[in-house]
Amino acid sequence: MHDYSDARVFETPPTLTVELGQARPAVPLLRAVGELVPSTASTLFGPLGRELGKRPWALVLDLSALSTMHAEVVPVLVDVARWAGEADIGLCIVVTDAVVPPVLQDAGVLQLFELHRDLDGALDAVS
Repeated sequence: MHDYSDARVFETPPTLTVELGQARPAVPLLRAVGELVPSTASTLFGPLGRELGKRPWALVLDLSALSTMHAEVVPVLVDVARWAGEADIGLCIVVTDAVVPPVLQDAGVLQLFELHRDLDGALDAVS
């Protein structure tokens, strides 16, 4: 039998990777992989803001590979959606049912977002 009374727990900080590509001409695609929490939010929202600042016709934000989304990042996502709407930029978000929609629903802002289950659905919406 092992004694774990002196055992230490090693935790890794949350990570988020953002990939930037083109969904189609003049439609940037940002794909986030990992954990969208306050400490990683700038990794996504920095490039997202820069792309929206270029005033594309539309933008696809793929959040389907998130393992976690913290409620504290929702206000920033709401600001992004409002900014895109005011600039007349189509913002389509690709999600899975498990991570993003419950957080948006709990925050009472689900109706502000155009969510799609896959990239094809998002691309159809920006056609």
